[in-house]
Amino acid sequence: VEEELLDEEMDQDAEAAAPRLRSTITSTKKQKEAQEDDLHEAFAEYGEIKNLHLNLDRRTGFVKGYALLEYGNKKEAQDAIDALN
Repeated sequence: VEEELLDEEMDQDAEAAAPRLRSTITSTKKQKEAQEDDLHEAFAEYGEIKNLHLNLDRRTGFVKGYALLEYGNKKEAQDAIDALN
């Protein structure tokens, strides 16, 4: 499993008007039969997953081999990378 930390994104919270930092990682070398639930289970122990995107091949319907996971902060994302890389 390879993970890579992408740039942090600023997200404006409408109620508190305070920025929240979020970090997204790319997890590569996924088996084509991988399911969202499997990935969520594997990565959830390192922090709350805000978003998980599993890109599918239109022709086959199988996973293209990577997933994007968004954590609430950089520490959670880095913990997942360190543990699963």
